Amino acid sequence: MRYQEEIDLRQSRRTYDGTLLTDIQQDQLEQRIALLNERYGLSCCLIKEGASVFKGFKNSYGLFKGVRSFLWLQGPKSDENLEEKCGYAGEELVLEATRMNLGSCWVKGTFDQNSPLLQTVQQNQTVAVIPIGKTGQFHWKEKWIHQALNTRRKKWKELCVVEGKAPDWFYEGVQAAAKAPSALMRQKTRFFFRGGQVMAVTEDEIASDRIDLGIAKFHFECAADGNFDLGNPAVFHKKKESDLYDSNEDF
Repeated sequence: MRYQEEIDLRQSRRTYDGTLLTDIQQDQLEQRIALLNERYGLSCCLIKEGASVFKGFKNSYGLFKGVRSFLWLQGPKSDENLEEKCGYAGEELVLEATRMNLGSCWVKGTFDQNSPLLQTVQQNQTVAVIPIGKTGQFHWKEKWIHQALNTRRKKWKELCVVEGKAPDWFYEGVQAAAKAPSALMRQKTRFFFRGGQVMAVTEDEIASDRIDLGIAKFHFECAADGNFDLGNPAVFHKKKESDLYDSNEDF
């Protein structure tokens, strides 16, 4: 199973201690980013010194403290699956950062979107940014946000529809997906088990729905050992036992 411990440990954090990433942390993240960019046709990158994007009440509504570095998730506007790919790849980076004892937070709008640091080539589109760094003590605003959002988090049984008898790995996947970050804790992604087939579906009303779809798919795959097709809806393909020993790659 991939990142199972990190899925359980990871919390969204908005208060950081203001220190830069170490060279080792930067190198590890950039190597993973390069791999994901090549695999999914993205242009994501790590901005090591990007404090200005989150400074001041105007940029972050006072919700972020001490941010120095962040992940910039972007890719070609022409890619109809761009938001989902960034959600999927971005969550792998989030959990990789958690493995490195770094905090993170998915951010879609509360940052300076006109910052010179975020000027991209014309054919690309920014999907989200993710502050990355060593965390500080919980700020009172951060505690309040956590409490407010956690009261909205759905139970895993609310996220699935089962016809017949589903295997244990399906429920393990749904439980992992229920722990996935989601915009305003909407958790719109649903997992269906029908006729032996597993599918993931979201309402697909706004761009963040597809980001959340990618994140939820990644969590499900980490627990269930398999891969979803791209798109909405999407079919899940369970890995054969022999496949689990054929490769040392994460995918």
